[in-house]
Amino acid sequence: MTVRPEGRETEKGRTTASSEGGAFAVPDLPPGVYTCLFEREGYASRTVSGIRVIDGPPTRLEAELVRLPDPIREEVTVTAPAVAERVRRTAGATTIEGARLRQTPGSVDDVSRILKSTVGLSQVNDISNELIVRGGSPWENAFFVDGIPFYDINHFQAQGGSGGIVGYINASWVKSMDFFKGGFPASFGDRMSSVIEMAFREGDRERIRGQADLNTAGFGGGIEGPLLRGRGSFLFSAKRSYHDIVSKIIGYGVAPRLGDVHFKAVLDLGIRHRLELLNVNADSRMAFDIERAVTEGFNRGLNYKIRQNTLGLSWTAGWSASFSSVTTFSWSSFRNLDELEDVVTKKAVFLIDEKTDLVGLRHVGLVALGSRVRLSYGFEARTESYDFDNTYGEAYSHAGELLPEFVVRGDLRTTKTAVFTSVDWTPGPALTLSLGGRVDHFSHNRSSEASPRFTAAWEIFPRFTVKAAAGIFRQALPTAVLGVSPETRNNRNPWAGHLLFGLSHELAGGFRWTLDLYDKSYRRMPLSPEEPDFPVFDTCLDYGIYRSFTIVTDDGLARSRGLEITVEKNPGGIWHGFVGLSLSKSRFRDALGRWRDRLNDNRYVLTAIGGLRPGRRWNLGLRFDLAGGVPYTPFDLERSREVNSAILDTSRTEAARYPDYVSVSLRADREFRFRKSVLLAYFSVLNALNRKNVARYYWDRISNEPGVVYQTPIIPVFGLEYRF
Repeated sequence: MTVRPEGRETEKGRTTASSEGGAFAVPDLPPGVYTCLFEREGYASRTVSGIRVIDGPPTRLEAELVRLPDPIREEVTVTAPAVAERVRRTAGATTIEGARLRQTPGSVDDVSRILKSTVGLSQVNDISNELIVRGGSPWENAFFVDGIPFYDINHFQAQGGSGGIVGYINASWVKSMDFFKGGFPASFGDRMSSVIEMAFREGDRERIRGQADLNTAGFGGGIEGPLLRGRGSFLFSAKRSYHDIVSKIIGYGVAPRLGDVHFKAVLDLGIRHRLELLNVNADSRMAFDIERAVTEGFNRGLNYKIRQNTLGLSWTAGWSASFSSVTTFSWSSFRNLDELEDVVTKKAVFLIDEKTDLVGLRHVGLVALGSRVRLSYGFEARTESYDFDNTYGEAYSHAGELLPEFVVRGDLRTTKTAVFTSVDWTPGPALTLSLGGRVDHFSHNRSSEASPRFTAAWEIFPRFTVKAAAGIFRQALPTAVLGVSPETRNNRNPWAGHLLFGLSHELAGGFRWTLDLYDKSYRRMPLSPEEPDFPVFDTCLDYGIYRSFTIVTDDGLARSRGLEITVEKNPGGIWHGFVGLSLSKSRFRDALGRWRDRLNDNRYVLTAIGGLRPGRRWNLGLRFDLAGGVPYTPFDLERSREVNSAILDTSRTEAARYPDYVSVSLRADREFRFRKSVLLAYFSVLNALNRKNVARYYWDRISNEPGVVYQTPIIPVFGLEYRF
């Protein structure tokens, strides 16, 4: 490995060799920012930029090299940013790592908000970190951490969504994220839009280290250190918000109570096998009665309690130089207690009491069949238990029909199993082809279905790559829909066909541009004549929960098409930047056969992020976001005032659009170094222009007039992180 100061890559630098197990150390480096070049015979070399070295604790760095076919091992050097091979060859996929994980303006250390700084995601409401990828619904995203599937990664996760107010994943643990916005490998299934794979770092294997945090969101701390004399390591962290405490002390306002606990342990079983144990627990609570709701200007009093936990055990085995495997066992639990009361009638709007448990086994193997062919294979099995006792209060539908109170209670047990395989073939030094597929079996409707996948990447010129992907991606209806609407259990499973094409060009000086085209066609989407103007999947964006329907069909269609362009400068040197533009159209065919724009259809989204490092201890960032307004249906004012409830003008369904979304965020980071510790301080401003971006229009039952919910106002954010 060769280490050079960043911005002076022409210097000779310092060189060191790793041990047989891959460990390396470069002692006595002066503080600064460095670029590391990793080289090994038979592997593509790799350059990692933006490595920050401080006077305090040692800087840890992990890197993986890609094995090359025999004829080109001495000829090819890969100097692209550090990305996994499968990410690099998939159109639209990206890897986020390094400083961008923690220092993206406007992200507030939230994994989902960091992902929203890339292209291809809709901007509907920035109060929520909901991920709506390439015209899909929020429920179409899969999350994995160190190979362990997570039910969700956010506080106050909405039913039918994958987002919430803020994420609970500890961003300081995340060393990289792979984000597939389509065309993902056959090893991933039961999702139609995207896969997010996060890799947590390991704890220090040499000594005990600690960390303490205090920021606008809350306070916390962590500890890490070696296990069994360096054969393994552990990580532990805990965080809690304090706004609810302050609110009680001063007797004013309402605030949520949020907390999370993380634990990870790694143990080497010899040089070829490793065990990892991971547990993440999160708790989210918020409550205020009707009197407080009226004082604060809310339509409803509420009492939310959400508890979730994911426990996983992973076994990584290197059976030989050409055969490896990863086996995981996981259990996720999600308990949701929601109570909403109307401020006018004093009756329940809905009472949700539901518990979901998922137990899964997953195995993925990789075999090198010579220098040009690699085979991956695997299987997975998952059981999902859903117990519910839900009450939906009397309410008016959007069309003005009075719906009586409805109670559904019961339980649902489903099993999902799958086998998958793919073959990667490198016929020449510049071309990689991958052909694979999976077969899924869903017990709730006793169906077995195949899903083919194909990707190709061709480097037609040095550092200029053409990519393509196609495939079918299936997903079972959420258990919340299957449970409260039993008629759906015999419906066919929805699926989406992906067609992707992309170009990427690595330029000198760390510059890179990409262009991606996609076409995503949905079939068998659930629709209901009881709410004919909206897909069942999208009702959660409006109601916050899935409504209970007595009739649900599976003949819905939807389609999303788009163009995405990015230009970026990696963190090497004193500045970095990213500009991403998405142009898209997302439509669906409703229950009456009419094609309409979906509720997530922005049409255009522009994101620009810039960073400046004026000194070794400073980092400054600026972010600009622009998004087209999403469609909405205006109120029928006369009928709404008559019943004091939101009645839509169905003759103008989705005929209007909210104003464009504009936001500017700033961030400044400063390091203070001591002999054996370091203090990191940051200050950020969200929506620095204090623009009043409209989230939605609602019917204010207190005044019996339309009201406006705005998105995030100007918010200053500070943070202190002390590592020792």
